[in-house]
Amino acid sequence: MKLQITLISLLFLFSYKVHGQYDWMNVNLGMADHLSEVEMVNDTISFIGGQNGTILKTEDAGANWSLQVNLNPTNTGGNNDWVEGIYFSDISNGYALLQSSEVFKTIDGGATWFSSYYTSSNLSYGEAMDAADSRIIFVRYDQVIYTDNQGVMWDSTSLPIIGAYDIDMVSGGIGYVCGQGGALAITTDYGDSWTQVSTGYSYDFQAVEVISSSKLILVADGGHVIMTTDGGSTFFEINLGTSDDLRNVEFANTNDGIIVGKNNTVYTTNSGGAAAASWQSNPSSQNVDIYGVDVLDNEKAIIVGDANSIHVSPPIYDINLISYNGPDTVCTGVPFDFSLFFENLGPGDAENVEFVILANFSSLMPTGNQVYQGTVGVGGSATLNVPNAILNSPGIYNLDILALDDIDQVNSYIGTVTITVIDPDPHSVSASQEFCPGDTVTLEASGGLSYFWLVNVDNPFLSQIEVSPTNTQLYAVSIEQAFCTFLDTAYVVLAGDCDTTIIDTTITDVTPLESYAFSPNGDGVNDTFVLDFLDGTNNTVTIYNRWGDQLHNFVNYNNEDVVWNGNYLGVTVPFGTYYFVVNYSGGSSVAGWVQVVR
Repeated sequence: MKLQITLISLLFLFSYKVHGQYDWMNVNLGMADHLSEVEMVNDTISFIGGQNGTILKTEDAGANWSLQVNLNPTNTGGNNDWVEGIYFSDISNGYALLQSSEVFKTIDGGATWFSSYYTSSNLSYGEAMDAADSRIIFVRYDQVIYTDNQGVMWDSTSLPIIGAYDIDMVSGGIGYVCGQGGALAITTDYGDSWTQVSTGYSYDFQAVEVISSSKLILVADGGHVIMTTDGGSTFFEINLGTSDDLRNVEFANTNDGIIVGKNNTVYTTNSGGAAAASWQSNPSSQNVDIYGVDVLDNEKAIIVGDANSIHVSPPIYDINLISYNGPDTVCTGVPFDFSLFFENLGPGDAENVEFVILANFSSLMPTGNQVYQGTVGVGGSATLNVPNAILNSPGIYNLDILALDDIDQVNSYIGTVTITVIDPDPHSVSASQEFCPGDTVTLEASGGLSYFWLVNVDNPFLSQIEVSPTNTQLYAVSIEQAFCTFLDTAYVVLAGDCDTTIIDTTITDVTPLESYAFSPNGDGVNDTFVLDFLDGTNNTVTIYNRWGDQLHNFVNYNNEDVVWNGNYLGVTVPFGTYYFVVNYSGGSSVAGWVQVVR
Protein backbone atom coordinates (compact mmCIF):
# COMPACT_ATOMS: atom_id res chain seq x y z
CA MET A 1 0.00 0.00 0.00
CA LYS A 2 1.21 3.49 -0.79
CA LEU A 3 0.34 6.56 1.22
CA GLN A 4 0.61 10.12 0.00
CA ILE A 5 0.19 12.71 2.72
CA THR A 6 -0.08 16.40 1.91
CA LEU A 7 1.29 18.50 4.74
CA ILE A 8 0.58 22.13 5.51
CA SER A 9 3.44 23.82 7.32
CA LEU A 10 4.27 27.29 8.53
CA LEU A 11 7.28 29.13 7.22
CA PHE A 12 10.23 27.15 8.52
CA LEU A 13 13.92 26.65 7.89
CA PHE A 14 16.14 26.18 5.66
CA SER A 15 19.33 25.95 3.84
CA TYR A 16 21.58 28.76 2.77
CA LYS A 17 24.73 29.69 0.96
CA VAL A 18 27.18 31.87 2.83
CA HIS A 19 28.39 34.63 0.53
CA GLY A 20 30.36 36.55 3.14
CA GLN A 21 30.90 36.97 6.84
CA TYR A 22 27.35 38.29 7.30
CA ASP A 23 24.81 37.69 4.53
CA TRP A 24 21.69 39.81 5.10
CA MET A 25 18.10 38.76 4.47
CA ASN A 26 15.27 41.26 4.79
CA VAL A 27 12.24 40.23 6.88
CA ASN A 28 9.15 42.25 5.94
CA LEU A 29 6.55 42.42 8.72
CA GLY A 30 4.24 44.88 7.01
CA MET A 31 4.46 47.27 9.98
CA ALA A 32 5.32 50.96 10.07
CA ASP A 33 7.18 51.22 13.37
CA HIS A 34 10.83 52.24 13.35
CA LEU A 35 13.10 49.82 15.19
CA SER A 36 16.08 50.65 17.39
CA GLU A 37 17.19 47.75 19.65
CA VAL A 38 18.09 44.05 19.25
CA GLU A 39 18.71 41.36 21.86
CA MET A 40 19.72 37.89 20.59
CA VAL A 41 19.10 35.53 23.51
CA ASN A 42 20.33 32.43 21.67
CA ASP A 43 20.42 30.87 18.21
CA THR A 44 16.65 30.90 17.79
CA ILE A 45 15.13 33.43 20.24
CA SER A 46 15.61 37.18 19.78
CA PHE A 47 13.79 40.38 20.70
CA ILE A 48 13.53 43.73 18.89
CA GLY A 49 12.39 47.05 20.34
CA GLY A 50 11.31 50.23 18.61
CA GLN A 51 8.93 53.13 18.25
CA ASN A 52 5.62 53.17 20.17
CA GLY A 53 7.00 50.80 22.79
CA THR A 54 7.14 47.97 20.25
CA ILE A 55 8.55 44.63 21.41
CA LEU A 56 8.88 41.91 18.75
CA LYS A 57 9.97 38.31 19.30
CA THR A 58 11.20 35.48 17.09
CA GLU A 59 11.54 31.83 18.07
CA ASP A 60 12.84 30.55 14.70
CA ALA A 61 16.09 32.51 14.27
CA GLY A 62 14.38 35.48 12.64
CA ALA A 63 12.23 33.87 9.96
CA ASN A 64 9.02 34.99 11.67
CA TRP A 65 8.37 37.71 14.25
CA SER A 66 5.38 38.27 16.53
CA LEU A 67 4.36 41.48 18.25
CA GLN A 68 4.63 40.82 21.98
CA VAL A 69 3.39 44.18 23.25
CA ASN A 70 3.36 47.94 22.81
CA LEU A 71 4.71 49.08 26.17
CA ASN A 72 2.64 51.91 27.66
CA PRO A 73 4.82 54.40 29.60
CA THR A 74 3.37 55.66 32.86
CA ASN A 75 4.35 59.31 32.51
CA THR A 76 2.79 59.91 29.08
CA GLY A 77 -0.40 57.87 29.11
CA GLY A 78 0.37 56.76 25.56
CA ASN A 79 2.57 54.24 23.85
CA ASN A 80 4.57 56.61 21.63
CA ASP A 81 7.82 56.07 23.55
CA TRP A 82 10.89 54.42 22.03
CA VAL A 83 12.47 51.26 23.37
CA GLU A 84 16.09 52.27 24.05
CA GLY A 85 17.42 49.07 25.61
CA ILE A 86 16.62 45.36 25.94
CA TYR A 87 18.35 42.78 28.11
CA PHE A 88 17.44 39.12 28.77
CA SER A 89 19.28 37.03 31.35
CA ASP A 90 17.62 33.87 29.95
CA ILE A 91 14.72 32.96 27.68
CA SER A 92 12.15 33.89 30.37
CA ASN A 93 13.49 36.89 32.30
CA GLY A 94 14.07 40.17 30.54
CA TYR A 95 13.97 43.97 30.78
CA ALA A 96 13.02 46.73 28.36
CA LEU A 97 14.07 50.36 28.82
CA LEU A 98 11.93 53.15 27.39
CA GLN A 99 13.16 56.59 26.35
CA SER A 100 11.25 58.03 29.31
CA SER A 101 13.59 56.01 31.60
CA GLU A 102 10.86 53.57 32.62
CA VAL A 103 11.90 49.93 32.85
CA PHE A 104 9.48 47.09 32.12
CA LYS A 105 10.14 43.49 33.12
CA THR A 106 8.93 40.11 31.88
CA ILE A 107 9.24 36.72 33.58
CA ASP A 108 7.45 34.67 30.90
CA GLY A 109 9.56 35.26 27.81
CA GLY A 110 7.82 38.48 26.77
CA ALA A 111 4.22 37.27 26.91
CA THR A 112 3.43 39.83 29.65
CA TRP A 113 5.30 42.90 30.95
CA PHE A 114 5.02 45.00 34.11
CA SER A 115 6.64 48.26 35.22
CA SER A 116 9.75 47.66 37.35
CA TYR A 117 11.26 51.17 37.53
CA TYR A 118 9.60 54.53 37.01
CA THR A 119 10.60 58.13 37.61
CA SER A 120 8.57 61.25 36.99
CA SER A 121 11.74 63.13 36.05
CA ASN A 122 11.57 64.45 32.52
CA LEU A 123 15.33 64.06 32.08
CA SER A 124 15.80 61.55 29.28
CA TYR A 125 18.98 61.41 27.25
CA GLY A 126 20.49 58.49 25.39
CA GLU A 127 19.28 55.63 27.57
CA ALA A 128 21.00 52.26 27.10
CA MET A 129 20.83 49.06 29.11
CA ASP A 130 23.30 46.29 29.93
CA ALA A 131 24.16 43.84 32.70
CA ALA A 132 27.19 43.14 34.88
CA ASP A 133 26.91 39.61 36.21
CA SER A 134 23.65 39.78 38.22
CA ARG A 135 23.36 43.60 38.17
CA ILE A 136 21.01 45.17 35.61
CA ILE A 137 22.15 48.70 34.79
CA PHE A 138 21.22 51.56 32.48
CA VAL A 139 22.34 55.15 31.87
CA ARG A 140 20.37 58.39 31.67
CA TYR A 141 22.13 61.70 31.08
CA ASP A 142 24.54 61.91 34.08
CA GLN A 143 23.50 58.86 36.09
CA VAL A 144 23.55 55.08 36.10
CA ILE A 145 20.47 53.33 37.48
CA TYR A 146 20.87 49.72 38.65
CA THR A 147 19.24 46.82 40.48
CA ASP A 148 20.86 43.90 42.27
CA ASN A 149 17.64 42.00 43.05
CA GLN A 150 15.95 41.46 39.67
CA GLY A 151 14.18 44.80 39.63
CA VAL A 152 12.60 44.71 43.09
CA MET A 153 14.56 47.83 44.08
CA TRP A 154 16.65 50.25 42.03
CA ASP A 155 19.50 52.57 43.04
CA SER A 156 21.58 55.20 41.24
CA THR A 157 25.11 56.57 40.98
CA SER A 158 26.26 59.87 39.49
CA LEU A 159 28.56 59.92 36.46
CA PRO A 160 31.55 62.27 36.00
CA ILE A 161 30.21 63.07 32.51
CA ILE A 162 26.96 64.50 31.18
CA GLY A 163 24.96 63.57 28.11
CA ALA A 164 25.62 59.83 28.40
CA TYR A 165 24.54 57.81 25.37
CA ASP A 166 25.62 54.22 25.85
CA ILE A 167 26.95 51.70 28.37
CA ASP A 168 28.81 48.41 27.96
CA MET A 169 29.51 46.16 30.94
CA VAL A 170 31.68 43.03 30.93
CA SER A 171 32.50 40.38 33.50
CA GLY A 172 34.49 41.31 36.57
CA GLY A 173 32.63 44.56 37.13
CA ILE A 174 34.39 46.49 34.33
CA GLY A 175 32.32 48.80 32.17
CA TYR A 176 32.34 52.01 30.14
CA VAL A 177 29.87 54.82 29.51
CA CYS A 178 30.25 57.17 26.54
CA GLY A 179 28.46 60.34 25.51
CA GLN A 180 28.49 63.74 23.91
CA GLY A 181 31.59 65.84 23.36
CA GLY A 182 34.02 62.91 23.58
CA ALA A 183 32.83 61.88 27.05
CA LEU A 184 34.03 58.50 28.34
CA ALA A 185 34.02 57.03 31.86
CA ILE A 186 35.14 53.68 33.30
CA THR A 187 34.08 51.58 36.28
CA THR A 188 35.85 48.61 37.81
CA ASP A 189 33.32 47.95 40.60
CA TYR A 190 30.12 47.17 38.68
CA GLY A 191 29.17 50.82 38.39
CA ASP A 192 29.37 51.88 42.05
CA SER A 193 32.01 54.46 41.12
CA TRP A 194 33.20 55.96 37.84
CA THR A 195 36.33 57.68 36.57
CA GLN A 196 36.48 59.93 33.54
CA VAL A 197 38.78 58.88 30.69
CA SER A 198 40.31 61.32 28.23
CA THR A 199 40.30 60.10 24.62
CA GLY A 200 41.67 63.26 23.02
CA TYR A 201 38.62 63.47 20.79
CA SER A 202 35.50 65.63 21.11
CA TYR A 203 33.10 63.67 18.91
CA ASP A 204 29.63 62.79 20.18
CA PHE A 205 30.19 59.11 20.97
CA GLN A 206 26.96 57.22 20.22
CA ALA A 207 28.06 53.73 21.29
CA VAL A 208 30.88 51.95 23.10
CA GLU A 209 31.94 48.28 22.97
CA VAL A 210 34.49 46.51 25.17
CA ILE A 211 36.20 44.01 22.85
CA SER A 212 38.78 42.72 25.35
CA SER A 213 40.56 43.82 28.51
CA SER A 214 42.83 46.05 26.42
CA LYS A 215 40.67 46.90 23.41
CA LEU A 216 37.79 49.37 23.31
CA ILE A 217 35.92 50.85 20.32
CA LEU A 218 33.66 53.90 20.08
CA VAL A 219 31.54 55.18 17.17
CA ALA A 220 30.34 58.73 16.62
CA ASP A 221 28.58 61.12 14.27
CA GLY A 222 30.31 61.94 11.01
CA GLY A 223 31.59 58.39 10.47
CA HIS A 224 34.20 58.60 13.23
CA VAL A 225 35.53 55.40 14.82
CA ILE A 226 37.90 55.61 17.80
CA MET A 227 39.76 52.66 19.32
CA THR A 228 42.27 51.83 22.01
CA THR A 229 44.26 48.59 22.09
CA ASP A 230 46.30 49.33 25.22
CA GLY A 231 43.56 49.60 27.83
CA GLY A 232 42.91 53.33 27.30
CA SER A 233 46.44 54.71 27.50
CA THR A 234 46.22 55.91 23.91
CA PHE A 235 43.37 56.26 21.43
CA PHE A 236 43.49 56.43 17.62
CA GLU A 237 40.98 56.99 14.84
CA ILE A 238 40.05 54.48 12.14
CA ASN A 239 38.94 55.97 8.83
CA LEU A 240 36.16 53.86 7.32
CA GLY A 241 35.75 56.24 4.38
CA THR A 242 32.24 57.36 5.36
CA SER A 243 30.84 60.58 6.79
CA ASP A 244 27.50 59.05 7.76
CA ASP A 245 26.51 59.25 11.41
CA LEU A 246 27.30 55.97 13.16
CA ARG A 247 24.84 54.69 15.72
CA ASN A 248 25.96 51.35 17.16
CA VAL A 249 28.79 48.81 17.36
CA GLU A 250 28.77 45.19 18.58
CA PHE A 251 31.39 42.44 18.73
CA ALA A 252 30.66 38.74 19.20
CA ASN A 253 34.27 38.02 20.20
CA THR A 254 37.67 39.63 19.75
CA ASN A 255 37.51 39.29 15.96
CA ASP A 256 33.94 39.52 14.66
CA GLY A 257 32.09 42.82 14.86
CA ILE A 258 29.58 45.11 13.14
CA ILE A 259 29.19 48.91 12.97
CA VAL A 260 25.86 50.40 11.82
CA GLY A 261 24.60 53.90 11.13
CA LYS A 262 22.50 56.19 9.01
CA ASN A 263 21.97 55.79 5.25
CA ASN A 264 22.24 52.01 5.44
CA THR A 265 25.78 52.17 6.80
CA VAL A 266 26.93 48.67 7.77
CA TYR A 267 30.59 47.69 8.22
CA THR A 268 31.80 44.27 9.31
CA THR A 269 35.14 42.87 10.43
CA ASN A 270 36.44 39.37 11.12
CA SER A 271 39.93 40.37 12.23
CA GLY A 272 39.41 42.64 15.22
CA GLY A 273 38.82 45.93 13.43
CA ALA A 274 42.00 47.70 14.57
CA ALA A 275 42.80 48.90 11.04
CA ALA A 276 40.64 50.47 8.34
CA ALA A 277 41.52 47.68 5.92
CA SER A 278 39.99 45.10 8.26
CA TRP A 279 36.49 46.60 7.82
CA GLN A 280 34.29 45.85 4.80
CA SER A 281 31.18 47.71 3.74
CA ASN A 282 28.29 45.24 4.00
CA PRO A 283 25.00 47.16 3.65
CA SER A 284 21.53 45.67 3.83
CA SER A 285 19.07 45.61 0.93
CA GLN A 286 17.16 48.65 2.22
CA ASN A 287 18.47 52.21 2.05
CA VAL A 288 17.35 53.19 5.55
CA ASP A 289 18.99 54.37 8.74
CA ILE A 290 20.24 51.42 10.83
CA TYR A 291 20.17 51.89 14.61
CA GLY A 292 20.29 48.51 16.33
CA VAL A 293 22.63 45.52 16.02
CA ASP A 294 23.41 42.35 17.94
CA VAL A 295 25.94 39.65 17.06
CA LEU A 296 26.20 36.04 18.24
CA ASP A 297 29.16 34.75 16.23
CA ASN A 298 30.92 35.12 12.88
CA GLU A 299 27.69 34.46 10.91
CA LYS A 300 24.65 35.11 13.08
CA ALA A 301 23.59 38.71 13.57
CA ILE A 302 20.52 40.97 13.33
CA ILE A 303 20.38 44.66 12.35
CA VAL A 304 17.29 46.90 12.56
CA GLY A 305 16.34 50.44 11.65
CA ASP A 306 13.81 52.81 10.12
CA ALA A 307 10.79 51.71 8.09
CA ASN A 308 10.49 48.43 9.97
CA SER A 309 13.86 47.33 8.65
CA ILE A 310 14.88 43.89 9.96
CA HIS A 311 17.79 42.05 8.41
CA VAL A 312 18.98 38.69 9.73
CA SER A 313 22.14 36.78 8.97
CA PRO A 314 22.49 34.11 7.80
CA PRO A 315 19.53 34.15 5.39
CA ILE A 316 16.72 31.91 6.55
CA TYR A 317 15.14 30.11 3.64
CA ASP A 318 11.78 28.48 4.13
CA ILE A 319 11.60 24.81 3.18
CA ASN A 320 8.01 23.58 2.96
CA LEU A 321 7.23 19.87 2.83
CA ILE A 322 4.60 19.23 0.15
CA SER A 323 4.20 15.46 0.41
CA TYR A 324 5.60 12.17 1.63
CA ASN A 325 5.52 9.36 -0.91
CA GLY A 326 6.08 5.92 0.52
CA PRO A 327 4.50 3.06 2.46
CA ASP A 328 2.28 3.59 5.45
CA THR A 329 2.89 0.03 6.66
CA VAL A 330 6.19 -1.84 6.52
CA CYS A 331 7.62 -5.11 7.73
CA THR A 332 9.85 -5.51 10.75
CA GLY A 333 13.50 -5.42 9.78
CA VAL A 334 12.84 -5.09 6.02
CA PRO A 335 14.38 -2.03 4.28
CA PHE A 336 11.95 0.31 2.54
CA ASP A 337 12.30 3.38 0.33
CA PHE A 338 10.37 6.64 0.34
CA SER A 339 10.67 10.16 -1.01
CA LEU A 340 10.02 13.69 0.25
CA PHE A 341 8.66 16.30 -2.17
CA PHE A 342 9.51 19.78 -0.91
CA GLU A 343 9.62 23.39 -2.09
CA ASN A 344 11.72 26.47 -1.36
CA LEU A 345 9.55 29.44 -0.40
CA GLY A 346 12.50 31.84 -0.47
CA PRO A 347 13.72 34.46 -0.06
CA GLY A 348 16.89 33.02 -1.61
CA ASP A 349 18.19 29.90 -3.30
CA ALA A 350 18.56 26.87 -1.02
CA GLU A 351 21.63 24.69 -1.47
CA ASN A 352 22.27 21.14 -0.29
CA VAL A 353 19.19 21.00 1.94
CA GLU A 354 19.76 18.61 4.82
CA PHE A 355 16.92 16.65 6.39
CA VAL A 356 16.70 15.03 9.81
CA ILE A 357 14.22 12.14 9.98
CA LEU A 358 13.35 10.89 13.46
CA ALA A 359 11.34 7.75 14.20
CA ASN A 360 9.81 8.23 17.66
CA PHE A 361 12.65 10.69 18.40
CA SER A 362 15.48 8.40 17.23
CA SER A 363 17.23 8.70 13.88
CA LEU A 364 15.52 6.57 11.25
CA MET A 365 18.52 6.26 8.96
CA PRO A 366 21.57 4.25 10.04
CA THR A 367 23.65 6.45 7.73
CA GLY A 368 22.54 9.66 9.44
CA ASN A 369 20.92 12.77 7.96
CA GLN A 370 19.77 12.89 4.34
CA VAL A 371 21.01 15.67 2.04
CA TYR A 372 19.43 16.90 -1.17
CA GLN A 373 22.52 17.65 -3.26
CA GLY A 374 22.05 20.71 -5.43
CA THR A 375 20.31 24.07 -5.56
CA VAL A 376 16.57 24.67 -5.28
CA GLY A 377 15.67 28.14 -6.49
CA VAL A 378 13.06 30.41 -4.96
CA GLY A 379 9.64 28.95 -5.75
CA GLY A 380 11.23 25.75 -6.97
CA SER A 381 10.57 22.22 -5.76
CA ALA A 382 12.55 18.99 -5.61
CA THR A 383 12.33 15.38 -4.50
CA LEU A 384 14.62 13.79 -1.95
CA ASN A 385 14.78 10.02 -2.38
CA VAL A 386 15.49 8.16 0.84
CA PRO A 387 16.58 4.53 0.32
CA ASN A 388 16.91 1.61 2.71
CA ALA A 389 15.13 2.96 5.76
CA ILE A 390 14.57 0.25 8.34
CA LEU A 391 12.52 -0.20 11.52
CA ASN A 392 13.39 -3.26 13.57
CA SER A 393 10.54 -3.48 16.06
CA PRO A 394 6.78 -3.68 15.50
CA GLY A 395 4.62 -0.74 16.50
CA ILE A 396 3.36 2.65 15.36
CA TYR A 397 6.06 5.20 14.56
CA ASN A 398 5.84 8.94 14.05
CA LEU A 399 8.42 10.05 11.50
CA ASP A 400 9.19 13.67 12.40
CA ILE A 401 10.84 15.45 9.48
CA LEU A 402 13.07 18.47 10.05
CA ALA A 403 15.11 20.65 7.75
CA LEU A 404 18.62 21.46 8.90
CA ASP A 405 20.84 24.42 8.05
CA ASP A 406 24.28 24.03 6.56
CA ILE A 407 26.20 24.51 9.83
CA ASP A 408 24.05 22.24 12.01
CA GLN A 409 22.86 24.99 14.30
CA VAL A 410 19.05 24.92 14.26
CA ASN A 411 16.50 22.29 13.33
CA SER A 412 13.04 23.18 12.07
CA TYR A 413 10.09 20.81 12.15
CA ILE A 414 8.26 20.61 8.82
CA GLY A 415 5.97 17.59 9.14
CA THR A 416 5.11 14.19 10.62
CA VAL A 417 4.24 10.91 8.90
CA THR A 418 2.83 7.89 10.76
CA ILE A 419 4.09 4.43 9.77
CA THR A 420 2.94 1.10 11.17
CA VAL A 421 5.55 -1.67 11.50
CA ILE A 422 4.27 -5.24 11.61
CA ASP A 423 5.79 -8.69 12.04
CA PRO A 424 5.34 -11.20 9.19
CA ASP A 425 2.27 -13.45 9.20
CA PRO A 426 2.91 -17.17 9.75
CA HIS A 427 4.15 -18.98 6.66
CA SER A 428 5.52 -22.39 5.77
CA VAL A 429 7.15 -24.47 3.03
CA SER A 430 7.26 -28.19 2.43
CA ALA A 431 9.25 -30.22 4.91
CA SER A 432 12.33 -32.13 3.83
CA GLN A 433 11.50 -34.94 1.37
CA GLU A 434 13.38 -37.95 -0.01
CA PHE A 435 13.20 -38.93 -3.67
CA CYS A 436 14.69 -41.28 -6.21
CA PRO A 437 15.71 -40.31 -9.74
CA GLY A 438 12.68 -40.03 -11.98
CA ASP A 439 10.35 -39.16 -9.10
CA THR A 440 8.17 -36.08 -9.29
CA VAL A 441 8.29 -34.10 -6.03
CA THR A 442 5.56 -31.67 -4.99
CA LEU A 443 6.75 -28.49 -3.22
CA GLU A 444 4.32 -26.17 -1.50
CA ALA A 445 4.50 -22.80 0.21
CA SER A 446 1.75 -21.08 2.22
CA GLY A 447 1.09 -17.85 4.12
CA GLY A 448 1.66 -15.48 1.20
CA LEU A 449 -0.33 -13.42 -1.24
CA SER A 450 2.07 -14.28 -4.04
CA TYR A 451 5.02 -16.60 -4.58
CA PHE A 452 8.05 -16.93 -6.83
CA TRP A 453 10.03 -20.18 -7.00
CA LEU A 454 13.62 -19.80 -8.14
CA VAL A 455 13.51 -22.93 -10.26
CA ASN A 456 12.89 -23.93 -13.85
CA VAL A 457 9.15 -24.71 -13.89
CA ASP A 458 6.34 -23.74 -16.22
CA ASN A 459 4.82 -21.33 -13.71
CA PRO A 460 7.08 -20.22 -10.82
CA PHE A 461 4.31 -18.02 -9.37
CA LEU A 462 2.16 -20.86 -8.03
CA SER A 463 2.09 -21.75 -4.33
CA GLN A 464 2.49 -25.43 -5.30
CA ILE A 465 4.91 -26.69 -7.96
CA GLU A 466 6.22 -30.05 -9.16
CA VAL A 467 9.93 -30.66 -9.77
CA SER A 468 11.98 -33.62 -10.95
CA PRO A 469 15.29 -33.32 -9.12
CA THR A 470 18.34 -35.41 -10.00
CA ASN A 471 20.32 -34.85 -6.81
CA THR A 472 20.03 -33.38 -3.35
CA GLN A 473 19.33 -29.65 -3.44
CA LEU A 474 17.52 -26.66 -1.92
CA TYR A 475 14.66 -24.94 -3.73
CA ALA A 476 14.23 -21.26 -2.80
CA VAL A 477 10.88 -19.46 -2.84
CA SER A 478 10.08 -15.79 -2.33
CA ILE A 479 6.91 -15.37 -0.27
CA GLU A 480 5.17 -12.01 -0.46
CA GLN A 481 2.61 -10.93 2.09
CA ALA A 482 0.82 -7.60 2.22
CA PHE A 483 3.85 -5.78 3.67
CA CYS A 484 6.54 -8.42 4.17
CA THR A 485 8.67 -10.29 1.64
CA PHE A 486 11.10 -13.02 2.62
CA LEU A 487 12.85 -16.09 1.22
CA ASP A 488 12.46 -19.67 2.46
CA THR A 489 13.71 -23.00 1.19
CA ALA A 490 12.43 -26.53 0.62
CA TYR A 491 15.00 -29.31 0.94
CA VAL A 492 14.88 -32.48 -1.19
CA VAL A 493 17.27 -35.36 -0.44
CA LEU A 494 18.35 -38.15 -2.74
CA ALA A 495 17.33 -41.38 -0.99
CA GLY A 496 20.02 -43.92 -0.16
CA ASP A 497 18.13 -46.98 -1.44
CA CYS A 498 17.50 -45.77 -4.99
CA ASP A 499 18.54 -47.61 -8.16
CA THR A 500 21.43 -45.31 -9.05
CA THR A 501 21.85 -46.83 -12.50
CA ILE A 502 19.04 -44.66 -13.80
CA ILE A 503 20.30 -41.40 -12.30
CA ASP A 504 20.38 -38.64 -14.89
CA THR A 505 22.99 -36.14 -13.80
CA THR A 506 21.89 -33.47 -16.27
CA ILE A 507 21.15 -30.35 -14.29
CA THR A 508 17.98 -28.71 -15.53
CA ASP A 509 17.21 -26.55 -12.49
CA VAL A 510 19.66 -23.67 -12.42
CA THR A 511 19.38 -20.85 -9.89
CA PRO A 512 21.37 -17.59 -9.89
CA LEU A 513 24.16 -17.20 -7.41
CA GLU A 514 22.91 -13.80 -6.21
CA SER A 515 20.11 -11.30 -6.43
CA TYR A 516 20.43 -8.06 -8.37
CA ALA A 517 19.67 -4.36 -7.94
CA PHE A 518 19.80 -1.25 -10.11
CA SER A 519 18.68 2.39 -9.85
CA PRO A 520 17.06 3.80 -13.03
CA ASN A 521 17.35 7.45 -11.96
CA GLY A 522 19.23 8.82 -14.98
CA ASP A 523 22.46 9.61 -13.17
CA GLY A 524 24.50 7.43 -15.52
CA VAL A 525 25.43 4.97 -12.79
CA ASN A 526 23.75 1.53 -12.55
CA ASP A 527 20.77 2.75 -14.60
CA THR A 528 20.03 -0.59 -16.28
CA PHE A 529 19.52 -4.22 -15.24
CA VAL A 530 22.75 -6.06 -16.08
CA LEU A 531 22.85 -9.88 -16.22
CA ASP A 532 26.52 -10.39 -16.94
CA PHE A 533 26.32 -14.18 -17.24
CA LEU A 534 24.30 -13.89 -20.48
CA ASP A 535 27.15 -12.72 -22.70
CA GLY A 536 27.22 -14.60 -26.00
CA THR A 537 24.14 -16.72 -25.34
CA ASN A 538 20.87 -17.10 -27.20
CA ASN A 539 18.24 -16.36 -24.61
CA THR A 540 14.88 -14.96 -23.73
CA VAL A 541 14.54 -12.82 -20.59
CA THR A 542 11.08 -12.21 -19.12
CA ILE A 543 10.45 -9.58 -16.41
CA TYR A 544 7.53 -9.95 -13.98
CA ASN A 545 6.18 -7.77 -11.18
CA ARG A 546 5.54 -9.12 -7.69
CA TRP A 547 2.06 -10.34 -8.67
CA GLY A 548 3.32 -12.34 -11.64
CA ASP A 549 2.24 -9.90 -14.35
CA GLN A 550 4.59 -9.95 -17.33
CA LEU A 551 6.17 -6.55 -17.99
CA HIS A 552 8.74 -7.33 -20.70
CA ASN A 553 9.96 -10.19 -22.84
CA PHE A 554 13.45 -9.60 -24.29
CA VAL A 555 14.97 -11.80 -27.03
CA ASN A 556 18.76 -12.17 -26.82
CA TYR A 557 19.25 -9.89 -23.84
CA ASN A 558 22.80 -8.45 -24.18
CA ASN A 559 22.99 -5.73 -21.46
CA GLU A 560 23.56 -3.00 -24.06
CA ASP A 561 20.92 -2.28 -26.69
CA VAL A 562 18.68 -5.10 -25.48
CA VAL A 563 18.39 -4.31 -21.78
CA TRP A 564 15.77 -3.32 -19.23
CA ASN A 565 16.02 0.35 -18.18
CA GLY A 566 13.41 0.10 -15.44
CA ASN A 567 10.53 1.36 -17.59
CA TYR A 568 7.14 -0.13 -18.28
CA LEU A 569 4.91 1.52 -20.87
CA GLY A 570 7.29 4.48 -20.93
CA VAL A 571 7.19 5.14 -17.17
CA THR A 572 9.78 4.15 -14.57
CA VAL A 573 8.36 1.37 -12.43
CA PRO A 574 7.93 1.90 -8.67
CA PHE A 575 10.85 0.83 -6.53
CA GLY A 576 10.54 -2.68 -5.14
CA THR A 577 11.10 -6.33 -6.04
CA TYR A 578 10.76 -7.71 -9.59
CA TYR A 579 11.43 -11.19 -10.96
CA PHE A 580 13.15 -12.50 -14.05
CA VAL A 581 13.28 -15.83 -15.86
CA VAL A 582 16.03 -16.56 -18.39
CA ASN A 583 15.33 -19.32 -20.92
CA TYR A 584 18.30 -20.53 -22.98
CA SER A 585 17.96 -21.97 -26.48
CA GLY A 586 19.16 -25.33 -25.18
CA GLY A 587 16.18 -25.64 -22.82
CA SER A 588 17.79 -24.75 -19.45
CA SER A 589 16.75 -21.68 -17.50
CA VAL A 590 17.73 -19.33 -14.70
CA ALA A 591 15.29 -17.50 -12.42
CA GLY A 592 15.88 -14.79 -9.85
CA TRP A 593 14.77 -11.45 -8.51
CA VAL A 594 15.96 -7.86 -8.85
CA GLN A 595 15.49 -4.82 -6.62
CA VAL A 596 14.62 -1.53 -8.32
CA VAL A 597 15.98 1.17 -6.02
CA ARG A 598 16.14 4.95 -6.12
